[in-house]
Amino acid sequence: MSTHGQAPVKRQLANLLASGRQMLAVAGDGDWGKATELQADCQRRAHALFEQTIRVEDAAAVANVIEQLKAMHDEVMRLCNNAREDSMQAIGGLNQGRQAVNEYSENSR
Repeated sequence: MSTHGQAPVKRQLANLLASGRQMLAVAGDGDWGKATELQADCQRRAHALFEQTIRVEDAAAVANVIEQLKAMHDEVMRLCNNAREDSMQAIGGLNQGRQAVNEYSENSR
């Protein structure tokens, strides 16, 4: 495939990694809306990269970036699971509070 009009592979890889790092940072801050946007950006950049022919001399750099992106993805998933568990615990606490209020209200009549 042609690379006419596209950034060199090394620059595309750097931009892809930068997008992945930004996604990880905002996920760490709990900004899941922005993390989702950045994940879509990473996918778009990856698709653009792999629509072209990758030269043999770029293969090691591509493999390295893929490994780094997988590690970032795994960390984002860990953060997401932690956030889900935290939310479930908070909801459980709210339910306990609601139950306590209901029981108190019933017993105070």
